[in-house]
Amino acid sequence: MTLAVNGRAFDAILKASKGSLRNVYPLAIAAITSKVLAHRTHERTFEKLDFVFDQGILSRQKDFDHAFEDMMISLPKRVTSLIGKRPHMEDDLEFLPLQASDLLASYLRFKLSVEARGEKFDCAIWKALCKVGVNLDAFLTTNALIDLRRRIEEKLR
Repeated sequence: MTLAVNGRAFDAILKASKGSLRNVYPLAIAAITSKVLAHRTHERTFEKLDFVFDQGILSRQKDFDHAFEDMMISLPKRVTSLIGKRPHMEDDLEFLPLQASDLLASYLRFKLSVEARGEKFDCAIWKALCKVGVNLDAFLTTNALIDLRRRIEEKLR
């Protein structure tokens, strides 16, 4: 699963002085979780999903808990039933799967910066990382952020 959000675009379009949109991480968690759950609803499996996030990404547990509660209310029961344990955070120095996630994230950032310069990204490690299983992309482009802002504003009216 890869996710990319342009930080400057987020700050200009969605950043709020308080609440869940104070920083990009709650939005990123929602995008990742939604994409994985949407993919999983099309598979025929009874295995539950556990979401584990790096504890360094959120400054307050309260924001994380609030975002989870909102998600559980807004998603259909057939989707929320796919979730096993309540999503939680772990230390990436102790929880090895998060170290693998950090590796993938660093190569994704490198790839995007190379492509932003108009260069071709040709990296054997990235190719090997992408060959493992299904890679779900959840890129929140500037247009996606603008659309999200429009939808939020409509809901608040």
